[in-house]
Amino acid sequence: MTPRVRSALLTLALVALATAFATGSTFARLSYDSGATALAVNTARSLCAAAMLVVVLRAQGVALALPAPILWRALGLGVFLAAYSWSLFVAIGLMPVALAIVVFYTWPFMVGIGAWSLGQERLTWLWPVAAGIAFVGLGLALGLGPGTPAPDAAGVAYALAGAAGWAVLLLLNRRLVGRSDSRPVTLWMLVSAIAVYALAAVLFDDFRLPETTVGWAAFAVSAGIYSVLPMSVFVLAAAAGPVRTALVMNFEPIASMILTALILDQVLAPLQMFGAVLVVASLTLARGASRSVAP
Repeated sequence: MTPRVRSALLTLALVALATAFATGSTFARLSYDSGATALAVNTARSLCAAAMLVVVLRAQGVALALPAPILWRALGLGVFLAAYSWSLFVAIGLMPVALAIVVFYTWPFMVGIGAWSLGQERLTWLWPVAAGIAFVGLGLALGLGPGTPAPDAAGVAYALAGAAGWAVLLLLNRRLVGRSDSRPVTLWMLVSAIAVYALAAVLFDDFRLPETTVGWAAFAVSAGIYSVLPMSVFVLAAAAGPVRTALVMNFEPIASMILTALILDQVLAPLQMFGAVLVVASLTLARGASRSVAP
C-alpha cells in the first residue's frame, strides 16, 4: 500500500468516525420521541463504552488499576465528563440536533483561550480571524439572519455549557493526567460518570427509557455506536496523528445536518447551513492558529 493510498484510507476512516458520532446523537434524539431522557441515554452510552474498554484492555493485557493519584484525578475528571455530555444531550432534545452540534463545536475556541491564559499555547494573528468567522457563522446558524427561525434559548445555553465542560475537561486532563495511558484513565472517567448519572437518577427522578420499539432500537443504536467510539478514536489518532484527526473530526456538524435531514426531517434553512459551514471552516483555521509553549 502506497503512502498516498494509506493517507486517503485514514482520512476516510476519520470521516466515518465523525459520522458515527453524529449518528449516535441523531438516534439519541430519535429515542427522545419515544420517552427516553438525556440521563438514560448517557447512562447507557457510558455503560457500553466502559464495558467495551474493559474487554479490550483485558484482551491486550493492560492493567485496569491506576496509581492512586492518577485514579483520583480520573474520577474527578469523570464528573466533568458526565456534566458536559448530559448538557449536550439535553440541548439535542431542545433544538435541532445539527444546531446543537454546531454550538457545541465552539469548544476549540474555549480551549484556545484557556490554554493561552494558562500559558500552554501561544495564539497567532490567525486565531482572532478564525474566531470572528466562527462568531458570524454561529449567528447565521442560530437564525440571527433574516428569514430564519430563532433557536430555543435554553438549548443554546445547554450546548454552550456542554462545550465549556468539554473544554475544561480537555484542559484539566492535559495538566492532571499527563502522559499516562489514556485508555485506563478513560475507563475510570466513565466509571465516575456512571456514578454521577446514578446519583442524578435518584435525586431528580429523570431516568426514563423508551416506550416504543422504534425508540428502543434508536436507544440501542446510540449506545452501541458509542461503545466502540473511544477505542476507535485511540486507534485512528495514533495512526493519523492528532492534527489530522482534529481537522477531519470537524466534519461532525456537517454529518449531523445530513443525517438529521434524512432521519428526523430536521432541515435547516439555507442561511443556517451556510453559517454552519462557516463555523466548520473557522475550526480548520483555528487548528493552525496556536503554537505550543515549551515547558
